[in-house]
Amino acid sequence: ATEAATAAVAAVAAQTLQHTQDSTREVLSEVRSWNSSRTVEASRITTADIFVLRRLLHIYLSPYDATDASQVLHPSASDSDFEWDNTPEPSQRQSYMVQIHDNLTPNLSNKLAWKPQTKADLKVKGLGYRVVAKSDELLVAKKWVNVPEAGSVIGIELKKDLTQASRRQGEAEFIAFSLASNFPFLQLVTDMKRGGFAYYKQHDQQGQQVVVEQVLVGMAAFHDFLKAALSDLPSVLTNAHAVVEIVQQLQ
Repeated sequence: ATEAATAAVAAVAAQTLQHTQDSTREVLSEVRSWNSSRTVEASRITTADIFVLRRLLHIYLSPYDATDASQVLHPSASDSDFEWDNTPEPSQRQSYMVQIHDNLTPNLSNKLAWKPQTKADLKVKGLGYRVVAKSDELLVAKKWVNVPEAGSVIGIELKKDLTQASRRQGEAEFIAFSLASNFPFLQLVTDMKRGGFAYYKQHDQQGQQVVVEQVLVGMAAFHDFLKAALSDLPSVLTNAHAVVEIVQQLQ
């Protein structure tokens, strides 16, 4: 009986030691992954990654209304004469920026500037890697032009084709830049032909942060949304004579 009891105690001790070792390895694994240089581009983020990211940040995604995303995801009639060529999207900046500027007010602001191909890194404890977001076009407060992600106001991601991956990329880029910026941030994704998606932050009735996804059907809707967003920017960004009191303006 004594031998049996001793064996039982030894077995429990062995299980406890194994559990401790497993827990230690788990913690060390998390630390190593947190300190590692492993990165995932926002354009390659998976559905599972997005769910984990939302959980860690205590946010959730909510549609703006009942508009079906398939209206812009699948080939359909276009209200734009824009045409992509065979080169990567960034190399066609001159063409697509003409389209964007032509649909904005003549004088955007002398306090804002477009910055192409701007990156923001997203580090979230527990995620195990850095998410690297890169905005094709970033509208930045000129005071922050040397640290554009910190002064970002609006980001535009250009895609030849809009897919489910484009939606995940848009959400990931929104999260990355909104956390990096000192200003309220808006992320847009478009193919310059059928419209696109807008991502911005709100709070629900319980005070929880919500990432809103708004489907913009057609380029007319896209440009109207962008114009409205620009008109709603705080005066400290759009009025050359405004007193620069950013914190008060944005509260």
